[in-house]
Amino acid sequence: MENRDKELLKVLRGANESEKEALLTYLKFARQTKDIGGKNMFIRLATDEFGHMTLLDNQINNVIAQKGWQSIEIDRSAVEPLLPKISQKDIQTMGKANATELSALETARALEQRAVDYYSTNAKNAALPEIQTTFKRLAEMEEAHYTMIQAEIDNIKKTGFWFDTMEYSVEM
Repeated sequence: MENRDKELLKVLRGANESEKEALLTYLKFARQTKDIGGKNMFIRLATDEFGHMTLLDNQINNVIAQKGWQSIEIDRSAVEPLLPKISQKDIQTMGKANATELSALETARALEQRAVDYYSTNAKNAALPEIQTTFKRLAEMEEAHYTMIQAEIDNIKKTGFWFDTMEYSVEM
């Protein structure tokens, strides 16, 4: 196995471990969250992380089998279409979370930021354009997760923002 393939395996395995950690964390948070909107959000996030793990597992197996990197198209995640379209009922439900749920969201936000940084850095350092494209797409998906989580945090904290848009004005 070439050094380039060994380095690629190291990056892929690191990414896979991060996805696994996020998946398990989101499932734990889903079990602990009483608010149905929050519970469903964590389940959606866990589902996306499982998809990322599957994609990474396939690439790891291809590299080990010396098939090289297989170009793939990554579909939109379950979370991405929801970002600007969450219903008013869901918005109202989000505000009912307690401090434990806020702590879970802040942990989830940190996990997503770490994933965005990891994929962005590895996209820049990737030798092949196909690898760059895949890591950039994974970074985009993790950014969508981060945005959704931040919107939940803003709602709970009553910051007046929803998806970086001011919900109300304090001017008279």
